[in-house]
Amino acid sequence: YIFNGVAKAWYQLDGTGTIGMNDSFNMTTTTDHGTGEYTTTFTNAMSSDDYAFLFSSASQANVGSNGVTTTTLRLRCRDGSNSALDLDPITCGVNGDLA
Repeated sequence: YIFNGVAKAWYQLDGTGTIGMNDSFNMTTTTDHGTGEYTTTFTNAMSSDDYAFLFSSASQANVGSNGVTTTTLRLRCRDGSNSALDLDPITCGVNGDLA
């Protein structure tokens, strides 16, 4: 799973109600910081915080990062008016080098 071009981490997150990952690889706990704000911790750290990540959701919402480290990825979800909202599902893929 460490070959070039293979996602080093991914998840599908239910960000509504009691949040939780429906499925994941190399991602462990998710912390809920309030409406539309989550931090997920990598099981195995990335080598730097310069990795690439992609988020998506089934809605018309705007999903993006609100901070990255080698061990965590924080995301935020907003609607067209930039108001925070919880979403289900949220998907994320991470590409880069593991530590």
